[in-house]
Amino acid sequence: MRVKSFVIAILMVILGTTALMADNKDIITQGDFALLLVKHTATPKPAGDWTQESALSLLQDVGVLPFSGGWNASEELTEGDMAHILRQVGLNIFSVNPDEKVTWGRANAVFYRYDDFLKNANLKTRTAYGTTTTHVDTSLGGSDALAPASPVTP
Repeated sequence: MRVKSFVIAILMVILGTTALMADNKDIITQGDFALLLVKHTATPKPAGDWTQESALSLLQDVGVLPFSGGWNASEELTEGDMAHILRQVGLNIFSVNPDEKVTWGRANAVFYRYDDFLKNANLKTRTAYGTTTTHVDTSLGGSDALAPASPVTP
């Protein structure tokens, strides 16, 4: 019985290590990164929850874009694009290797590291020019009802 438990424990360690290694080798796409980004923010969910399409559409609408100026859901994400995107949501991030591909493990580490900042970010309250607005959430008339906003950065 002890041998059986030992073998099961060894298999669990091997499978867990393999899963972590795969996570650190698999390159994340722009579409998957966009989905992770909006899910880590306080941006209200659309009907039916977030999908790649709804995440990409929101980010495009508010002007959060990769260097190319447009999202390509199936394109592999680079460090430069990730840093550029995250700077647009307010994080002061730069990359030493902008052409290096971002793995799922790296992307998840970034979201874990900046979770406190991101969980308070609502991407719908940004303007298309990358500035923020001063607003009062009145909670009247729906989940996104806002009082008039100032046209300038506070």
